Amino acid sequence: MKSITENLLALQKLIKQGSPVTAEQQAMIQQLRQEVPEPILAHFDRALSRGKNGVALVRNGVCCECHMRVPTSTVASLSSPRDIYLCDTCGCYLQLAPDEQSIEFEPLVVTAPPARKARKKRAKAAV
Repeated sequence: MKSITENLLALQKLIKQGSPVTAEQQAMIQQLRQEVPEPILAHFDRALSRGKNGVALVRNGVCCECHMRVPTSTVASLSSPRDIYLCDTCGCYLQLAPDEQSIEFEPLVVTAPPARKARKKRAKAAV
């Protein structure tokens, strides 16, 4: 099952293509629109009516629509889509770029520093 933002990205590609829409593509557009909740679809349609994109890809931590840096926590959350995120700057729905979705972060293993050797105390010379 595709996520909501993946459906919106596919819908955006179908709507913004240069050639006229065929009957098969129109049926696909209707099917994708039915899979997206109404409030999200309304926000997406408002962006498209203003000539903007409704969904922006995130590459290297940067929104591809406004070219502003996306917070690291948001980028990490996009790798496992359980929620929908908006760009703080341009208001587009964010979708992690397909080539970055396969990147898995390895947990950082912290080891204890090696124990320091104790210094020997010098004995004061007797005078």
